[in-house]
Amino acid sequence: ALARFSEMVSVGLSLTGANLPEKVLAYTNRAYTSDADFQHLGGAPGGTIHIDINNCVFLCEAHRGVSPGTIALNLLQRSFARVGQGSEVFVKRFHAPKGFDQACAKLRSTSSRSRRPKVEIKDEDLEKVFRERFRGQVFSTSQTMAIDFNSHVLKLAVAALAPVDVDGNAP
Repeated sequence: ALARFSEMVSVGLSLTGANLPEKVLAYTNRAYTSDADFQHLGGAPGGTIHIDINNCVFLCEAHRGVSPGTIALNLLQRSFARVGQGSEVFVKRFHAPKGFDQACAKLRSTSSRSRRPKVEIKDEDLEKVFRERFRGQVFSTSQTMAIDFNSHVLKLAVAALAPVDVDGNAP
């Protein structure tokens, strides 16, 4: 019975939702904690880990500008994970199963608040930047993120996800 009970208990931290310490971090789609909280969640100095907040997974790293006891998220992340600024949320480590990182995503651009003229962006150019900036991240359908593409801020939403058949065994 003790083993069964321990499997049901999640190890993590109760942290308070906060703004990002630097504006430029809004385009990383990462969550940020203090060094001490990051290590408590199982992170190593200078590294990244996946965390789960209300069943939403984010790549997380420590940042010197984040106060202990807080989790810094951008507005899109807080909305997606249902985390109010100043509200307490349970944060735990997320361990991705093998092959979890092999997927294909369909993204769509959503409205932007920019008053700048519209620009045409080639799919392959955006894909290259997206892969570089968001490598190792976990996404869910309907999740939104901001990306700075050649000084044009884009708001992207995940429209669909599909596994990639790397071994030819897909049904």
